[in-house]
Parts: sequence; C-alpha cells; structure tokens
Amino acid sequence: MKYDTIGIRRGARAADRQHAVIRVALRGGEGDRRDVGDRRGSTDSNLAMSMGIAAMTIGGGKGGNAHAAGEWYDDGPTGYKGPQWGALIVASLAGLARTTTP
Repeated sequence: MKYDTIGIRRGARAADRQHAVIRVALRGGEGDRRDVGDRRGSTDSNLAMSMGIAAMTIGGGKGGNAHAAGEWYDDGPTGYKGPQWGALIVASLAGLARTTTP
C-alpha cells in the first residue's frame, strides 16, 4: 500500500457571522428554510478561513460517513438547491436581487 497526500487543509474557526458575505448567504438559506447551522468540518472553505477570508460551504443534497471508505452523497429531490443558493448569493452581492428570499 502506498500513502499519498492529496490535500492539505488547515483547520480554522467558523466564518464571522457578521461579515456581509456570510450574512447574505445565511439569509438566503433561511429564506428557503434550509438548515444553515454552524457546523465544523473539513471542506475547501478551511483554507480561506485560515487566511482570514470570510468563507462558508453550501450544498443541496445529503451526505454521510465523511472521509471514510463508505462516504456518500445523494442529490435527492433537493439537490438543485445548492447551486440555486449559490446563484442567489452572487445575485444578492451584485445588487441584482432585491431580496435574499429564493
């Protein structure tokens, strides 16, 4: 067996909930009644957060067994909501959306 590093992500604190980008993202998620709780985990957001850049990870489906051989992800009937949420965040920050409710 050969082990190889495929990514290095430093741990970081959760993003500052008072940062404008994070507030917009959270409001957009709440408008769709999605769970926007504060969770910790290893995601691509960790690098940005460790550098002091406001970041968060969003999604639309469900998953489990992270970082294990049995890790899984299922888009299911709500999988489209992740990309939709991302588009809402960008539109809101660009001033194209008058509200953050999808």
